[in-house]
Amino acid sequence: AAITGKEERESEEPLVSVEIIHGDSLIEVPNLRDTTYDVAFLDPPYGVDVEQTHRSSSAWEEMFMDDKDSAHITTRLVLERLYPKMKENSMIFVFAAHQFSTLIQSMMESVGFDVDDVPLIWYRTGPQGPTMQVRKWFSRAHETIVYGHKGLKPILHQGNNVIPCDVVTPGKKVHPTEKPIGLYLELLRRVALPGQWLVDPFGGAGTAGRAALRAGLNATIIEIEAKYVGAARYLIHGEQPVQEDANAVPEPGREDEAS
Repeated sequence: AAITGKEERESEEPLVSVEIIHGDSLIEVPNLRDTTYDVAFLDPPYGVDVEQTHRSSSAWEEMFMDDKDSAHITTRLVLERLYPKMKENSMIFVFAAHQFSTLIQSMMESVGFDVDDVPLIWYRTGPQGPTMQVRKWFSRAHETIVYGHKGLKPILHQGNNVIPCDVVTPGKKVHPTEKPIGLYLELLRRVALPGQWLVDPFGGAGTAGRAALRAGLNATIIEIEAKYVGAARYLIHGEQPVQEDANAVPEPGREDEAS
């Protein structure tokens, strides 16, 4: 069964440390302590062509119509700089559009990670829109998650590689590529223990940090966009975002709060 908003809710663990860093991950990752992190989540900006694969979205276009080569160079450099920050036995999960999954696997292997040739599949359940070219292409209902190890971090709870989980509906999204917290919680349930450390260099609105709190993990979240840093601080620490301009993120309504 798919993980729904209600099913993903868990009793809150005692508060642990979640650090939210406003900055460029290319600059901030080298400043992190070496051999610190047990789990890494990355959801990099890939420069996806929104006109071909997604509904028109000014927010999406603003962030992701970047040059693909530049986006991939950034991802490669962040992976390279992140590797020494991971513990000797740790795991990494990288969200990747299907067309880029092989490239991401190659990048991860080139910096030292041992990567499974078969990725995880997030089967996106719940309401979701069609592609822009509805007369030509079928709707996309999955996303790949390329994963691997530095050393060997044993799997705690085995499961298959297809994970059904409801999407975050457009009206609930704070960040254009926001993933459901239930997906992060399921991955953490499989591989992480309370008290361990998580890092997310492309933190968005802080979903990985929220999941870390629920699972009893410490976390470091890095995000370059001020408006999403504000949203993450509000959602994780209860700080009200400062809305100084029209691009500021409004106080978000959360799917799990409405459940």
